[in-house]
Amino acid sequence: MNPLDRLPHKAPALFLESVLEYSTAGARCSIARTLHPSLAKNGAMPACLGLEAMAQCAAVWLAMGHPEDEARGMLVQCRDFVMNKRYLDISAGLVASCVPVSTGSGTGLNQFTGRIEDAQGDTLCTASFIILAHSAK
Repeated sequence: MNPLDRLPHKAPALFLESVLEYSTAGARCSIARTLHPSLAKNGAMPACLGLEAMAQCAAVWLAMGHPEDEARGMLVQCRDFVMNKRYLDISAGLVASCVPVSTGSGTGLNQFTGRIEDAQGDTLCTASFIILAHSAK
């Protein structure tokens, strides 16, 4: 099963296209090159939406570590969000990545650092954030 199919997000809210890498150290996902015009006018996505792409990448990481559960969660806190550009060109092969900092066994609170990069590896956005994860069961 495609890990993206386990996310509760559906178009137009699903920003990710595929999982590029996954390990216990983190995940990397490609950002869709076509998004709904309300999210990416003329192919430019507001950089603040990069936070949501990072959070979706973190949800993929959480889902792949728990294949028995449907992935559910929500972004509950963000800090140190840095946007190096105001708009992100979604045709530029953008990649969202996440690295777990701490996982909340019992609490469901999972802390990550995230990044959005273009195809050349230039960092466009970074953030530290917390996802509250819970099972759909």
